[in-house]
Amino acid sequence: MGASLAHKFTPDEVPTRRAYQGLKPSVVSPVVPPAGPASSSSSQGVRFDTTRFPLVVIELPVSPTIEAHRALFDQCNALAARGERYGYVVDMRKTNPFAISASSRQEAARMASEKIDVRRAATICEARVIEHPLMRGITVAFDWAVGHHWPTATFATLAQAEEWVTSKIRADKQR
Repeated sequence: MGASLAHKFTPDEVPTRRAYQGLKPSVVSPVVPPAGPASSSSSQGVRFDTTRFPLVVIELPVSPTIEAHRALFDQCNALAARGERYGYVVDMRKTNPFAISASSRQEAARMASEKIDVRRAATICEARVIEHPLMRGITVAFDWAVGHHWPTATFATLAQAEEWVTSKIRADKQR
């Protein structure tokens, strides 16, 4: 991952606010997630897929709102409260980092700290999917500064992220 931080970006590679201006937020009607370990649901534009549990795949919308973050953490907290261990992938490929307000980021950070002990006991690992190398580098630097509650990694593709999480789940089951 350190190599991506040292990469010299061409002007075409560096994302700018202008590069994200044409993107529109996903509009998905909120629904109550089906009960049980295997379901796929959307709420506030956040897709929460547990059909391959203990692998959980979360897809964030272009511009997650405070309500979207609340829906995400409510689902994560409910899943963790069941007491089963899982690993998850957060697919951020559609997310426009420039469209998330400072107040939304602060509120998301506050929500993330709620019930952290329950999520820490249930979470095996977290992988994030971010296609752009600069955005991956920013995320790695942020994670380094903030720290983690469980193993976390950032990948360019969904396949890489799912493979990593699946290997961590297998290792956890062998304990």
